[in-house]
Amino acid sequence: MKKRLCSILLVAAMFLTMLPGTASAVETFTNTGNCGDHVTYSYDPGTTTLTISGNGPMADYNPFYSSGDDTRAAPWHADTSSGTYVTITKVIIKDGVTSIGDYAFFQCTAMTEVVIPDSVTSIGDSAFQYCNKLRSIGNIANVTSIGKQAFFSTGLTSFTIPDGVTAIADKTFANTSLTSITIPANVTVIVSDDKISSPIL
Repeated sequence: MKKRLCSILLVAAMFLTMLPGTASAVETFTNTGNCGDHVTYSYDPGTTTLTISGNGPMADYNPFYSSGDDTRAAPWHADTSSGTYVTITKVIIKDGVTSIGDYAFFQCTAMTEVVIPDSVTSIGDSAFQYCNKLRSIGNIANVTSIGKQAFFSTGLTSFTIPDGVTAIADKTFANTSLTSITIPANVTVIVSDDKISSPIL
């Protein structure tokens, strides 16, 4: 009877570890894969560089997903249960990709550089949140939409908002090191942001 009970408990424990979003669930990272319907990624562990290629938008992500959610953490957020992420120091987004998804590079704390092509027109919510070593953003001249908390708690010291942006979302630049920000005249809406309401303007 005891052996049968132990067998049942062992099978139950193994089943629970296979469920997505549970505390023991581990998302296994591979060096290549999809990050959108027509967008792929490749990771070079030697240079710790992540390259995003393809045509169209990146997928949106959610590192706080629960079992049953359609949106999951980005593939490079390898072990979401323990918060262990793949080390990424540089991101190269190739021409043809049109958006950077929600939470795409959330908490990539080793990232120091990102290359953004002219084709990108949208940066999602919390896309670079907690990338605290990221001191500057590449070319975003054609970006027309920047999501809330997109650059929250990054290492940015200066920023020029593209001419196509008409609204600045909630806490886009909060908790950063910004000392200079350029806002075009066509920005008509500024939601609460501790950096934009400060004297740096």
